[in-house]
Amino acid sequence: MTALPTTLDTALHVSSTSLMAYKLCLDLERNAKTDRDTVYARVLGCLMLLAPISREVTAAVNLCQAQGRADWDLLSDLGRAFVYFLIAPFRKPEDITPSLSPGWDSDTESGYDETAVKARREVKKQAYIRDGFRCVLSGYYDWDTPEHPSINREELSRNDLARNHPAHKSILAILQNFGYSAGNPQGFPYHYNSLQNVITICRTAQICLNRLLLWLEPPQDSHDLNTCVVHGEGGIFGIYKPGTIFTFTTPDPVKLPTPSSQLIGLHAFVSKLANLSGARELVDNLQLEMEGLGELVRLRNPTWDVGGNGAQGEQGPVSAELLSFALSARLTR
Repeated sequence: MTALPTTLDTALHVSSTSLMAYKLCLDLERNAKTDRDTVYARVLGCLMLLAPISREVTAAVNLCQAQGRADWDLLSDLGRAFVYFLIAPFRKPEDITPSLSPGWDSDTESGYDETAVKARREVKKQAYIRDGFRCVLSGYYDWDTPEHPSINREELSRNDLARNHPAHKSILAILQNFGYSAGNPQGFPYHYNSLQNVITICRTAQICLNRLLLWLEPPQDSHDLNTCVVHGEGGIFGIYKPGTIFTFTTPDPVKLPTPSSQLIGLHAFVSKLANLSGARELVDNLQLEMEGLGELVRLRNPTWDVGGNGAQGEQGPVSAELLSFALSARLTR
């Protein structure tokens, strides 16, 4: 987690409303009462520096002040909404394991619609052929390579809970910049069971992408939508090192199209936001607490206190923070 850069280190115009809003984020970071408030302040600040469409974010931040004075509770709640409804849906739990090969599919045991299961099997089979039966992030040939669906419409359903929240318009604008359409039943142009939404990767790479530890971006000044650079944590055994450039290929661009650059870009945007702000660790800890593994969190980070009441290491009553996160994660599933 990195502190927000000062106003002098940003490209924000001196007289712009964006700079005024960014100063509010810096003030919240300085006056934060808890580590969570610090993360929320940095999420807002990073959004203003990273967001492809930051006008809505700026407006939402500037609304968190009355008569020239900032309302720190409103500002913190705004940052929390971006963590819950934009970042958390992309942080998949470790137990979400796709089926392992085209010839066997564990989805048949989960009560899914038979037609959807068959469609998923077919698109995975096509992805194996397109990607040459290899993990695109390691180059290893492996029949046990699972697929990685970039975006599932259900994963974004938490955003439906935020419709009346000031953050909703900003989140919607960010998603729309990556091809999302509220009027499209699927959300994005590509169906969940489509080759543009599937990448063939090994189990290690899957975990890293699910935890937002790795992401892919096009090289600077490159117009080739199929070429990507690996970013994120280094030293992960068997995975291409950060900075490695590779190209998605296909034997048949019409019948076996390559993954969507828009969906890859959205995952990269959320991953960068989560890592720069510290929200990735916050969501990790909240998910562990929600699964009853709070002691593991406190062993890893003795200062963690989900309730914000200073009762470190205690298994007290469920906090409002944890309950709010759990509801945002489960109500629409």
